[in-house]
Amino acid sequence: MGQTQRFHKEFIALAVRNQERYMIITSYILAPLIGGIICNVTNAIDNRMLFRPHTAKHIMGLRVPFTPGIIPKEKGRIAEAVGTAISDNIR
Repeated sequence: MGQTQRFHKEFIALAVRNQERYMIITSYILAPLIGGIICNVTNAIDNRMLFRPHTAKHIMGLRVPFTPGIIPKEKGRIAEAVGTAISDNIR
């Protein structure tokens, strides 16, 4: 076997090992990290949509959609439902 053939075999073996390492890094480390970042960003957006703003916003007399947030907008109905559920279950 010539020296160039041996070099090519060693080079291919090294490339395969590096590809295996890359697959391990991407599948076991990088994918969960990216998933965690996406999850945190969407949770932050969800919390802002639920709880903020506390009052309705208007532009040229028209109410901006999703203002106020769902929780401040429905706080009376939520309080009544929670109170009813608690009083029914305490008895």
